[in-house]
Amino acid sequence: LMTEKWARSILPDRPLNSTKVNFGRLLVVAGSINYIGAAYLSCVGAYRVGAGLVTLATPTSLVGPLLSKLTEARFLPLPQSAAGIVGGDAFKDIKTETISSNVMLMGPGLGRGREPQEFIKDTLDNLQPASSPNLILDGDALDAVKGYARNAAKDWDNTLVLKGAYTIVASFDGRVRIAPIANPGLASAGTGDVLSGAIAGLLAQGLGFFDAASLGVYLHVMAGELLRKNLGDSGMVAGDLLPALPQVITRLREGVTSRAEPITAATSSSLWRTGGALH
Repeated sequence: LMTEKWARSILPDRPLNSTKVNFGRLLVVAGSINYIGAAYLSCVGAYRVGAGLVTLATPTSLVGPLLSKLTEARFLPLPQSAAGIVGGDAFKDIKTETISSNVMLMGPGLGRGREPQEFIKDTLDNLQPASSPNLILDGDALDAVKGYARNAAKDWDNTLVLKGAYTIVASFDGRVRIAPIANPGLASAGTGDVLSGAIAGLLAQGLGFFDAASLGVYLHVMAGELLRKNLGDSGMVAGDLLPALPQVITRLREGVTSRAEPITAATSSSLWRTGGALH
């Protein structure tokens, strides 16, 4: 069972002489015309847990709308098969970008049409486990690897996050951690995107897969608890979690996670989904 003491013990260090490079370079491959918010939520989720530099690879026509809200990210515009839909040959751009990234999050809101699914498969087929960045798959990327994942398990060790009432994190080596709290407020659109971004941000800061996934889940759940104490468990939206995440981290460091204080709410929405991590 995830506990406060355990979570505090594995929080990434924040040395005073750090630069953004010290806190990881994360590549997020996300978004489509129907799910623009998924890209936003996952990128900001990563920043809110301390990631250093986030690059968002998204269909070209989505860059403008996202820039109005996502001002901190670097953008990699991807070729499109249709307006707001990533093209199947965009994997070449992604492959080049992986050279300078230590973590890649792929999937939130990319879409389940033929072109984005081909793009996901082509990208994964062209990555080599020995030289590629640490990889997290979420949302529509999980749909693309239903059969692929069985074969990939021979070359890639797996950590799986099953998002639910009491979220479960399972490692390939048999270890399992369970979130201590169920919160109906988290059963809303986009909370899975925030979670995948948080996990990716922690992984970028140097935690291992199992610890990054577990701590991401714990911070996500505790952020939900802070919001529930202030907003109730009805009407909470995914964007509300974003400013709550760093407050949970601060409370953990100070040993006051049980204290509930007012949180400034930011709103956004996207698609709820089960989260997963594949290495």
